[in-house]
Amino acid sequence: MAGCLQQGKDVQGLALPQMQGVSSLFDEDVYEVLALEPLVNARERYGGTAQAQVEAQIAEARAALAE
Repeated sequence: MAGCLQQGKDVQGLALPQMQGVSSLFDEDVYEVLALEPLVNARERYGGTAQAQVEAQIAEARAALAE
C-alpha cells in the first residue's frame, strides 16, 4: 500500500508484475478480488454499501421527507 501511495496509484492500478514484486502469490485472479463493485455490493446488511441497501435507504429518506 505504501508503494501505491508513493506512486499516486490505487491498488487496482498496479500491473501484475508490480504486485508480484511484492509477493509471488499474486496472480491474474487478484484483479477479481480487488474489483470495487463486488466489494461494495458485498455489504448487504442494513446501512451497507450494496446497491440494494443504498436504494432502500434512499426510499426511506424520501418517505421520511414526504411526511
